[in-house]
This record gives sequence, C-alpha cells and structure tokens, in this order.
Amino acid sequence: MKFLFTLLTLAISPQSAFGFCSEPSAYVSFPDAPRSYVEPSVPYCLNSYSYSKKHTCNQWELDNYFSEVDDYIDELNDYISEANNAAEEALSFAQSAKSYAQCKAEEISTQHE
Repeated sequence: MKFLFTLLTLAISPQSAFGFCSEPSAYVSFPDAPRSYVEPSVPYCLNSYSYSKKHTCNQWELDNYFSEVDDYIDELNDYISEANNAAEEALSFAQSAKSYAQCKAEEISTQHE
C-alpha cells in the first residue's frame, strides 16, 4: 500500500518527486510611449473651425494633416500592442516565479519530513 501511495505521488507531482524546480527567467522589454512632440499640430488654417465651422485650408494641407493624425494613431496602436505583449510576458514570468517558489517550498518540506 505504501508503494502504491509513493507511485501515485510521483505520478501526480513529477517536479517535486525528482527534486527539480525550473527557475523562471524572462526578458521583458517595456515599450516607450510615442512622444507628445510627434503628435500632429493642428494647422493654422483650421484655428477658426471649432467655432465657425469654416476653414481656409487647401486640400493638400488637410490631406497632410489627416495623414499625420493617422500615422500618430498607428504609433499609439503599436504602443498598445507592445505594452500588452510586455504585460503578458511579465504575467507569465510572475506565474512561473510563483510555481518555482511553490516547488522549492514543497521540495524543502519534503526533505525535512
């Protein structure tokens, strides 16, 4: 019966049974936020638009400004994606660290029984 219990314990927790706990490692690179100086400036020809609903911009100025806004939004979306990836990597490391600590604690308590 004791043999069966030992065998069952080995099958359920192979890491602690062999006394090997895998130490966590990770390299998390946190992204830099897009700088505010990259944020497009509203062209002077649109200054009165907010209250008059009229502007003095030519089509090139509008197209250029909207293109800059789209590029900046793309940079912000890239930043969101990179930040989410970094957060997932950090969470994965934290979970691995927790498992490692639990494994080491179990290993030590098993040795002192």
